[in-house]
Amino acid sequence: KATVLQNQPAQNYVVQYNHVLGRRLVVDARFGRMWGVFPVRYQKEVGPDDIAIRDVVRFTRINAAEQQSLNPNGRYQGNFTGSYFLDSAKAGTHDLKAGLQLSWEQVEYERIRNGDYFLELSDGQPFQAQLANTPINSDHRLQTWGVFLQDRWVVGRATINAGLRVDGVSAHLPAQTSPAGNFVEARSFPRADVFDFGPNVAPRLGISYDLFGSGRTAVKAYYGRFYNQFGSQIAETANPNAIVNQAVAWTDRNGNVALDPGELGTFTGFPRGLFPTVDAGATRPYSEEFNVGVEHQLG
Repeated sequence: KATVLQNQPAQNYVVQYNHVLGRRLVVDARFGRMWGVFPVRYQKEVGPDDIAIRDVVRFTRINAAEQQSLNPNGRYQGNFTGSYFLDSAKAGTHDLKAGLQLSWEQVEYERIRNGDYFLELSDGQPFQAQLANTPINSDHRLQTWGVFLQDRWVVGRATINAGLRVDGVSAHLPAQTSPAGNFVEARSFPRADVFDFGPNVAPRLGISYDLFGSGRTAVKAYYGRFYNQFGSQIAETANPNAIVNQAVAWTDRNGNVALDPGELGTFTGFPRGLFPTVDAGATRPYSEEFNVGVEHQLG
């Protein structure tokens, strides 16, 4: 009864189309949807009056889990690419590829806590209650886009891999509300932009040269830039419509291990200023990779 139930069906759909045009061109288009609910539910036998009690010393929990959290989430994504093959006796061969990538993501949270609190013991002795601003219904949105062009050029003993990617990512919080609970009033929040990074330009270049023409010794060099790929974590962190806990002293005067009127200490409300904003001057983090080496086949 005090454990959580995670029954998690999910759905994924993909439509794909590819086609060979002539002897040199291949096009590929894919569009898909992922949808599901990540659940941390109360067990079926838990009722609304079952208040979770946990012992922070004995690491035990009775009556119910601390809270129930449902995480509906979905993602639409489209990838479109074209590959072109070109060969020439003088200029070598080219394997060109270009593409477009788009995605739209929505992540929600529905959180409840029986009584909007749970109780804590320390080695069997009552000492505090954890109050929450539940129920919470939060919503986050993320959009990404990217275009790229790359070429694998083989000419003589050299193989050159060159590419350029330009992409961006943005997040916003749609207008949303959470209803009133035992310790908080109903709340409404207007739409808010969280960040908009891009266009970000990421070049990549790799060269491999067959040193003696035997195919056994190659000199290689590579440079590439890679921008961080974001999920919804930053938008979730910046959303003021999120769960907040406040520990308040609890004195169990009648010894029944339950919160009765007059047993709760002073509660002045939930703390402010917990939710950061993204600096308007912030830029998207990236990594740069360099390597140079010699590769030789011994056997």
